[in-house]
Amino acid sequence: MSILIGFIVYFLIRLFRPKLPKDQKIVIPLLISYIFLMLSYLVFSRHGTGIYKYELNPFWSYKFILVDKHIFLSAVLNTILYIPIGFLLPVKTKSYRKAIIIGFFISWVINLIQLITTTGKFEFDDIFHNTIGICIGCWLLHKFRRFIAWRIRINRHRK
Repeated sequence: MSILIGFIVYFLIRLFRPKLPKDQKIVIPLLISYIFLMLSYLVFSRHGTGIYKYELNPFWSYKFILVDKHIFLSAVLNTILYIPIGFLLPVKTKSYRKAIIIGFFISWVINLIQLITTTGKFEFDDIFHNTIGICIGCWLLHKFRRFIAWRIRINRHRK
């Protein structure tokens, strides 16, 4: 379902902006699909409790992260979940800094939706871990681009 929504939104974008660069023709539907997949997993697949849960103390989880494996696993999964966004966004924005800022706001909005729908807990720690995941994704894209450039240079020298 998320992939279908991603491609529908992509084709709507193409109606208003028909000439997209080749890399964005692939990245935009992937990015939109992944964000909808995250929303379906983090918000739409859960039932609201009717209780607004939030933790506004920054870094509260670090007091318990080594003791409670649930908190540790939550931090790791929150980080991993946002790595693909950090990998895909810079292709669209052409800037790692913009990608990190936009990714931060995506994380913030998803946490806010979880709070409003009472399907999750709004935590600054989650937003922090999500942003770390976005930074890791940006770093992986940077390393991937350098690797591709290196391979191209090697192939040119072989000819």
